[in-house]
Amino acid sequence: MLVQAVIRSRARSLVNELIEGYFLEEEFDNWISDAALDISSKTFCYVVNEPITLIQLTELYTLPLDTLKVMSVTFRGVGLDRITTSMKGKQTAVPTGVPKYFYEMIDKIGLNPVPTPSEADENLDLYISITTELIINIPSKFQVPATLFVASMALIKQKQYDKATQLYNLYLSSLGLDRQDIAIPQLETPPPQNQYVLKIAMQPQTQQG
Repeated sequence: MLVQAVIRSRARSLVNELIEGYFLEEEFDNWISDAALDISSKTFCYVVNEPITLIQLTELYTLPLDTLKVMSVTFRGVGLDRITTSMKGKQTAVPTGVPKYFYEMIDKIGLNPVPTPSEADENLDLYISITTELIINIPSKFQVPATLFVASMALIKQKQYDKATQLYNLYLSSLGLDRQDIAIPQLETPPPQNQYVLKIAMQPQTQQG
């Protein structure tokens, strides 16, 4: 958890003003809020759980308005595999049943298979990243980037634009290093256990004479 007072103190140190003078405490607090907003929007580091109630034979569900990215989805405590829209309906030969796969489509999430009455009215757990202006919601690993962001804003106020740009670029670089884990694999091909059933399902049906 990041502590606002620590970031404020370290940023003040970077701009050589340890106590309030040219820079007001309120200004630093506002920049810290801006840092939280910017870091959470760029790194998807603030994740919350949002349940969605399943509806029978319904594939698409609207995501919460503040969703930046769907990080993971679980149903009955089991994680769903992420797929692309091009793989929709190809992962399993069973069109309805317990959802095993999900895909994102603009402001919606799609499920495969589609829920039946047996799954209706149960909650699907979405873990989504959203923005936050509260620095305490930002993981501790982002303390250095937050400090660099705040100090760069202070330097802009001093019209030291070159130094501000240098610190801001350091800020962006440190964000990239800290979020190398954000690449989320998408399932492009059916898993091995479904290969056989897909092969059978795709074979032409022969008429019984």
